[in-house]
Amino acid sequence: ESSVKIRIKFASTWYPIYNGIAFDNILIQDPLPDDVAVTAFASPMSAVDLSASEVVAVEITNLGTNTQTSIPVRYQVDGGAVVSETWTGSLAAGETTVYSFSVPYDMSSDGDYNYCAWTALPGDEDISNDTLCDIIKNLAPISGTEAYYIHLSTTDPFSSSDNVDKMDEVFGDGGWIEEYFDTMDPDEIFDEGTCFIYLEGGGSTAIEFATFLTNNGATVENWVASGGNLFLNAAPEEGGNINVGFGSTSFLYPNYIYYAESTEPDFDIISTPYTPVGTDWTGWWYNFAHAKITGTGLTKLIEDYYTPSTAICSFKEWGDGMVVFGTMTPAEYCSPIDEVGNIRKNIFELLKYCSPVDVGVVDLILPEDGCGLGTEETIEVAIENFGPTAVSSLTVKYVLDGGPVVTEVATVVVDPGGTEYYTFDATGDFSALGTHTLEVWTDIYVDQDHSNDTLYLELETLEAAVVDLGDDKDVCDSVSLDALNPGMFYYWNTGETTQVITATEPGDYWVLVTHPVTGCVKSDTVEVDLTYTPDASFDFTMSGYTLDFINTSSPGADYTWYFGDGGISSEDAPVHTFGVGVYTVVLVAENNCGYSAFDTIIYVGVDAIDAASLENMVLLYPNPSMGTSVLSIHLDQAEDLRYEIYNATGQLVSSRNLGMVTRINETIHLEDQPSGIYQVKVFAGEEQVSKDLIIIR
Repeated sequence: ESSVKIRIKFASTWYPIYNGIAFDNILIQDPLPDDVAVTAFASPMSAVDLSASEVVAVEITNLGTNTQTSIPVRYQVDGGAVVSETWTGSLAAGETTVYSFSVPYDMSSDGDYNYCAWTALPGDEDISNDTLCDIIKNLAPISGTEAYYIHLSTTDPFSSSDNVDKMDEVFGDGGWIEEYFDTMDPDEIFDEGTCFIYLEGGGSTAIEFATFLTNNGATVENWVASGGNLFLNAAPEEGGNINVGFGSTSFLYPNYIYYAESTEPDFDIISTPYTPVGTDWTGWWYNFAHAKITGTGLTKLIEDYYTPSTAICSFKEWGDGMVVFGTMTPAEYCSPIDEVGNIRKNIFELLKYCSPVDVGVVDLILPEDGCGLGTEETIEVAIENFGPTAVSSLTVKYVLDGGPVVTEVATVVVDPGGTEYYTFDATGDFSALGTHTLEVWTDIYVDQDHSNDTLYLELETLEAAVVDLGDDKDVCDSVSLDALNPGMFYYWNTGETTQVITATEPGDYWVLVTHPVTGCVKSDTVEVDLTYTPDASFDFTMSGYTLDFINTSSPGADYTWYFGDGGISSEDAPVHTFGVGVYTVVLVAENNCGYSAFDTIIYVGVDAIDAASLENMVLLYPNPSMGTSVLSIHLDQAEDLRYEIYNATGQLVSSRNLGMVTRINETIHLEDQPSGIYQVKVFAGEEQVSKDLIIIR
């Protein structure tokens, strides 16, 4: 009775509904003597670009007890002509063989082909099992770039938004679409316009996840065979084993894995592009994974640390596409959280390209040459896209002198036919004189032509000058610039060829220093901003006792006028009215580089010196001062001059005989005296004058 069900039950866990071993639609009888059948299709399989002469091959199994030596076998496509041929050989009871028909079939047109094959053994005692039928699809290749994250509409797996966050980080906000396997139309999503799909069925969504795959498994498999890339992940908390297809790959639940480790540390999802990733991880309340992955043709990437035969993340190529299988919980429930999160993002990176990818390093931009290379040289490369697909966030690596591999992620977008430049964060030590080997390459798993990925170079480090003109300079009047490196050849932009030059004009100064043996040329540039010490001068016009002063000093200074009658002005060109007398007028021009003074004697209503006019011929400035002042004396004839300086108690603190002079500007130094009022007495022959000098600190 073929509709009988039998279940062998036993109690083993707290969740007893699916405990035991179940058999459905069983037939219990002795084997028949003569019974053969087509039990599987060997070719063709659904794929992109099936040909006009596809080889039709089937598996034939001897289900009877008699050895068979001649088995008629037939196939038919879309109800057309039946192709009849005969297998010959010796097929013992229980054995299986593959038979390839000599007549191929034209499946070059896109679409579905209803394909049936059967055995026609004379005297076959059970013809109900002779025939096998399937639909073979000539698939349209994936041409789009859409990316989907698909889960149950009523809840986020494990009530976590972590998967959404990781999709945003890799594809960008708005760069992917969220859908739900209980409400979507699979035919609209699993089509040539979609490149990447993340199908998630973890937690309390596992039963609906399994149902979706049961109902749509062929659609999903055909889409991957067309070149689509699929991340199929579920850490169940309900139901039992899940057959996810792709050659009877299954998630065996429950299998709780707390401590996981990598098995392929160099595989892309473990090594790049997002780092750190590490090599082992743990889960906490929800564990790291909930099921064991089984199947054929799988590359195991992550396993149970304590039971290495238990795979929890595996990889498989299927047709023109790829599948990553996982039974992992969200990263936020694992540790280290950043490393586990990077695994999830690296899976997305591995699977996000569908159309052909072909990029490589084509040129070294820095270092420019081998002259005087140091311990921390910047390494910059040019990356060219040879393929038809824009590539972003690609892994780049380099090895210097056979040392460790340096791995970084170039966050650039390289358009088809375009070139972008990437500068490594890690510098290279090229300081040793001699030959250095540098190997730089891109590392993308799906790159179709790895022969153009790598740039291999030899760089010769040569002795060269180390030129350093120092920081940009803001100085007074002039500055000496030294190119250092004695014994080499120098060329300045001023035309000078000496090691040291004096810059007397503001501007940029550069020097080329050439090594006399290696010919290496090194340069440096410095900006010089000069401020000149001012040069004071003036002229005047007189109208009666009023003078209009004309300031002819160099610009860019502060000006102070001392009129000799006690008047002071800070105007640029003042007008001043004097009384009758002889006056020494002094203009002091000052900036942050220093000062200069210009003075002249002006006769207002008199012709010669007397005691009264001596007062106006002697000037102290600045006054007050911080200890240094100028005693300016301008006479119209030579006199025997001297001065004495007394403090407030009448103590003589300084004096000097100046001799026979007409004009003198004598600097008085009282820096060692305390603040206060000092009396300066000036003697000119028989005449004398006293002036107060104020010292402040």
